[in-house]
Amino acid sequence: RISAGFRKRNIVQTVLTFVFILACFGSRFLIEDIFQNDKLTETMQITSDITNDIAKIYLPAGWFADTITKNNILLGLLLVAVSSLLFIGIFLIVGRSYRKINSKLKSHAAARNFRMTALKKKSVVNSIAYKEFKRMTGSTTYMTNVAIGEILSSILGIATLLVGFDRIVSMVTKGAPFDHAILQPAIPFIVYFFIGMVSTTAISPSIEGKNFWIIQSLPLKMKTVYQGKMLFNMYLTVPFSVFSTLCLCLSAGVPVIDTILYLILGIVLCAFSSAWGCVCGVRHRRLDWENEIEVVKQSAAVAIYLFPNMFVGMGVAVGVVFLGMKIAHWLVALIFIVAMSILALLCYLRVVSLSRKE
Repeated sequence: RISAGFRKRNIVQTVLTFVFILACFGSRFLIEDIFQNDKLTETMQITSDITNDIAKIYLPAGWFADTITKNNILLGLLLVAVSSLLFIGIFLIVGRSYRKINSKLKSHAAARNFRMTALKKKSVVNSIAYKEFKRMTGSTTYMTNVAIGEILSSILGIATLLVGFDRIVSMVTKGAPFDHAILQPAIPFIVYFFIGMVSTTAISPSIEGKNFWIIQSLPLKMKTVYQGKMLFNMYLTVPFSVFSTLCLCLSAGVPVIDTILYLILGIVLCAFSSAWGCVCGVRHRRLDWENEIEVVKQSAAVAIYLFPNMFVGMGVAVGVVFLGMKIAHWLVALIFIVAMSILALLCYLRVVSLSRKE
């Protein structure tokens, strides 16, 4: 109802959804702090005082408190009755404005001062990448599921600069005594845990839906189409990967040479994510969906991409830490740059092979 009145309603929906998701993530740390620091009694007392103050202004809050603590059945029935009337009232208000909401959702705003300007020329692959960008920003569900990892990685990077790498590690490890420097080789994989959470290439082959025939009718090879889709995922993930990795490296005091190698490894991981996601998206394409949630959240392509990528990535991060205790950190990064480059290349060749079969 809020977003229906805005010209850029998708942006409003996306921002509100991100705020809600981040609030859910933040509440976890608040609840954990209450239980770990024995603040439960103090918190309950504060909550009780706040409830009493609210009850003086908002009567239903007092009715609820008395129903629970004093077993006052009459106030409980009054609360149910008032809540039901409020629900009916809101339902009637929204019901009356349903047509208005629906018409605004289906209408498109047009600027009166529009002027035709020179069109920018793009390569075919970049044009496909730009098309993928417009498709993502046109769907709140698509954008929130794909971009949430990038936003969380940026928050992590900024938090390490403000709070400190050692303090963040202590919070996660519950203050376990060990040298935090041994975690430095795992920085690219920590960032990739967020960046590689969901790849656009696992979704985009299916998001075309019933319009897939348009792509098939264009004078383009499917290889070129998939290259554009992978390029867009690189455009989306690489800047966030570089920023977050750089923040963690600066906060952890990583040497310059190691930092450069970690940045390169992060870019290679983004390339692997793009290619592996495209393999999953093409192999398990689904075009008969009725709601885009079936593709973005419930498709086999996303599940097959997500779970092996997540758990293998966590296992590799642990292995990198142990390997970094035996050999130099820069050598560890170099080894995994070569290994992940080979895997990314193999996945890309698999995409090319699948495109030929189409």
